[in-house]
Order: sequence, then C-alpha cells, then structure tokens
Amino acid sequence: MSAALRIKVNVTSDPVCPFCLLGIRQFQLALHKWQEANHGTPVETVITLLPYQLQPQMDDQPFPRNDWGEKRRGKEGWQQVLTSLKQQYAEVGLDYHMNAMVSGTRTAHRLTQYALDKKGPSANFAVGMDIMRGYHIDGIAPSDRNLLAGIAVKNGLFAKASDAVAWLNGLEEDAEVQKLEDKGVAEGIRGVPHFVFQDKYATSGAQGVDAFYQIIDQVVQKSK
Repeated sequence: MSAALRIKVNVTSDPVCPFCLLGIRQFQLALHKWQEANHGTPVETVITLLPYQLQPQMDDQPFPRNDWGEKRRGKEGWQQVLTSLKQQYAEVGLDYHMNAMVSGTRTAHRLTQYALDKKGPSANFAVGMDIMRGYHIDGIAPSDRNLLAGIAVKNGLFAKASDAVAWLNGLEEDAEVQKLEDKGVAEGIRGVPHFVFQDKYATSGAQGVDAFYQIIDQVVQKSK
C-alpha cells in the first residue's frame, strides 16, 4: 500500500457556534465516505482548531441559552432555530441539546490552544471536540470548570482536576488566543466554521456531507 497522503486542515471555530460542530461532523462523515470509495488513495488528515469568538462580550458566567436566543429572535423565532438545529444534528447522528447553558468561550479557547502547544494537533482537536460536544450535546456551558477540567485530565493535559482548574483560572495562553483571533480577522474571517486545506483552499460553513466529499476529492487531486 502506498504511503498515506497527508492533508492539513485548519478549522477556525467557536465552541458556541452550532454550525462548527455540525460542519466538522459533516466533514468527518464525508472523509469516511471518500476513503471507502477510494481505497487506493489512503489519506491522513491533521486537523487543528483555531480560535474565534462570536460573542466576545460574554464572560465565563453561564446563563440559559434560551433566554439569550429569545431576546434576539423572539420566543417563536428562537424555537424555529432550535427545531432546525435539532433536525440538522440528527441527520449526522447527533442529538442537539435544546436547553443548554451558554457562556463566553475565551477560557475554552485557552485550553484548546494549550493542548496544541503541549501535545500537538491531535490533542487540540480532541479537546476542542469534547468541549463542543459538552455544550451542544450535553448542554454544559463551555466555561464550566468541571467540564473543562475533566476534558483536560481525560486528554492528558493535567494529572488532576484540581491542577486543571487552577490553570483554567489563570491567564496562560490568553495572549496567544488573542493573537490568533486577530490574525484570523486580518485574513478576512468573519464567520465560522472556516476550513483551510493545505494552507491554500478555503471554505466556510456547514456545507453538508456531499459538498465536503467534493471538496475532499478536489483537495486530494490537487495535493498528489
């Protein structure tokens, strides 16, 4: 068998964005589908999550997401949003939580960046996905210290939850997160998820499994 083709994927995302988890899940399903259809071209993806804050004014104090949504869209309009998300998540095998607690995401981004610096892209991606699942599937605010500390210990960043909480309550990686967010904005990123393949080919949004399949096929052909 030939050596696997290495595909670099940078995904600028925010844990509170429902389309980030949805889009990444669609990409994963598309990649699995593509690999099944192209056994002769093994592909290895290296995914790195980069920070973006949709609501930078939010702090770490959790509050009901429905309160926020209803203020923005009205009760009926917000319910329509939730129903649509519930359906879109179900289409990719995920159960969207309708009554989540929400918060700012700066601390979550700090932890994801710390995972990248300490253990590399695989840990960065695992930590980021765990945070997104904790929020969108389990309804836990992305600043929740028990959630983040548990994820940190699970992924080998800290030996004990108490050590993780102490780190989370500090400011390590905060400047790096701000630097990366500013870089993304300077590069024209105005919404998430934003995918960049091989540092060359960009697309945004939860495109759908079929669209991501075509994108993967094009990137592979251009990368051979």
